[in-house]
Amino acid sequence: QDSDIAQILEKRQSSSNPNKAIPHPLWTPNNNPSKDETVEPGAKISSRTTFPLHRAVSDRSTIRMIKALDAGEDINLRDWHGNTPLTIACHLKFHEGVELLLERGANPMYKNGGGWSALQESLASEDRVLAMKMFHVLDSHLTKEYKNRMPRISTALSELPDFSLELRWEFKSWLPLVARFCPSDTYKIHKLGSRVRIDTTLTGFNKLRWQRGHITFLFTGDHEPKGELVILDHDNHLMEHTLGSPKEHTDDELKEQMEELIEKPLVHTEMKMDKVTFSQQYGWFGSEKTENVAGYDTKIFKVENFLWQMKIRYKDPPKSDEPTDELEDINLPSFYFARPSLDPDKKGFGCLHKREKISHKHKTFKGTVWLAKDFPHRIDELLPIFELLAPQHKHFAKLQEFVQTKFPDEGFPIRVEVPIFSAISASVTFLNFEEKQIDPSLFDIPNYANGKVKLLFDFAENKTSE
Repeated sequence: QDSDIAQILEKRQSSSNPNKAIPHPLWTPNNNPSKDETVEPGAKISSRTTFPLHRAVSDRSTIRMIKALDAGEDINLRDWHGNTPLTIACHLKFHEGVELLLERGANPMYKNGGGWSALQESLASEDRVLAMKMFHVLDSHLTKEYKNRMPRISTALSELPDFSLELRWEFKSWLPLVARFCPSDTYKIHKLGSRVRIDTTLTGFNKLRWQRGHITFLFTGDHEPKGELVILDHDNHLMEHTLGSPKEHTDDELKEQMEELIEKPLVHTEMKMDKVTFSQQYGWFGSEKTENVAGYDTKIFKVENFLWQMKIRYKDPPKSDEPTDELEDINLPSFYFARPSLDPDKKGFGCLHKREKISHKHKTFKGTVWLAKDFPHRIDELLPIFELLAPQHKHFAKLQEFVQTKFPDEGFPIRVEVPIFSAISASVTFLNFEEKQIDPSLFDIPNYANGKVKLLFDFAENKTSE
């Protein structure tokens, strides 16, 4: 589903870069989509040609699946079309196979060569029961994975001196309508031992409107309750423990959400940074271009080749003489295991249902980074703070991804201007860093009611994309 911003973007691009829908190559072998396919890291891509576990899933044989797993077959291996056994099982609505694979340790986060997860495959197959199950599985998996990182984050924070720091965010857009409403915000950060407090006033972005409030994120570190990330909504006197247990959803809420997702196209968006390039900026007569930022002398580098991609997976309406229940009996194409994918990048495309198509959009962006050699710490030392906020703030996740890029020169990225989403970029400046004693009372948890703190930082909201 497109957000308001994506719809504006689509209209802007329609005249010069029309949205081109293409059938999937598994159904039309001579039609080759864009090379820009997404594969999440993790699962291996195999050059083998047998794939006994994948074949067993395709044939809906749990007995052969057990034999293949007992023989040591990799449960997360991708075949030469980019599918894991779990994505195939969800695509085929093979409930017993899904149960078996999850019991034996299949990772529900892995995506196939087309960039689609097991949850999305169950949605595409219009299997509401399976989609609800995968939703719960993902919810539990993410909570467990996040909780497992907390001890490492606590240790890394403990090794740093106590400090206070501000992060100044200024959002921009190349869309005039959006640019008029782009705000700014300052994140105030206090670090004491293994604990971190982060205060912000920007609580979300929805339907071209920015939402304000007074929100605090408290990471308890080694203090009780240990390893908790607590979100405090001071305006509404609410408190949310994000790591205590998977989020609770009523059956009615889930059914309503599943119905909404099944009826709308699946959307996958990402900002790729793997091919960014840096070029140092020079002034008159070839001298280095420098600037004082937040009290530090910096070198300026232009950043190019940020690539934003969007894929929309949708169904054509059935023909008048076509059965409406075609998804009730789903099988892989007869040639699926007979030949490899046509993808020149060897990632595979996954597989779609017969009436499904994919449209592609992409756009390149530029950015700028100011590197300061005299900043007292390396950027990787502050990454634990980014890691705490990334699951709650997608713009923090994008910033975290960028600052882990290998920069062309030694120094701290004291200011960066990078695209965050298709129509929004951000200028982020590190301000007022000071090593000092921090007041422990800042980390006291008030007696607020337990509840859900509403945060909406998905600037290009696609409920099925991630």
